[in-house]
Amino acid sequence: MKKNFFYVIIIAIFITTPLIASDDLPTPSDTETTQKIKEGTTKVLSGLGNAASKVVDSVKNVATETKENIKEQQKLIIQNITGTWKFSLADESYIVKIKDNGTMQVIFNREDNRTITWSGTYTVDSLAINFDITEMSTRHFFTSQKQPEDKTWIIWYSFKNLAENQIKFTCSNFPENSYDIQAAKNTIYIKE
Repeated sequence: MKKNFFYVIIIAIFITTPLIASDDLPTPSDTETTQKIKEGTTKVLSGLGNAASKVVDSVKNVATETKENIKEQQKLIIQNITGTWKFSLADESYIVKIKDNGTMQVIFNREDNRTITWSGTYTVDSLAINFDITEMSTRHFFTSQKQPEDKTWIIWYSFKNLAENQIKFTCSNFPENSYDIQAAKNTIYIKE
């Protein structure tokens, strides 16, 4: 923005310099010519000011439109990504619950009947989910434990097939399962 204004000033100086540097400068007694030069210079500078104002307005409009487009894209991504996604492997399962209110859970149901749940909030862009974990809870039969967490997982995703409700998740933070199979390395999850 400052750069454009700088160019406008340079152009104004360039246009008015020949008027000032001319050998035919009016003498102090030639007030009519001096007045015409002042009026011409005022018109040129006023026109340049108007042009600069239009450039600033155009930049503001483009920025507003871009911001609105990003918001619309965010809404579409959230609409497609929200829901309950599941990956099962024998007696174990991973469940990713993403709600449109900005909250999220990753649940790991282990074969020994332990359930570990990470809860928190998320933000999403076109490639990844930033999962800000605020709590981790563990449940085993009739006992449960909760503890605060302060971690962020980056979960990369891509839509395998939206029509068939399939998504691929990749995240190095997902816990290992009993079968040493990556539960989040370009792994297909099915929407429930």
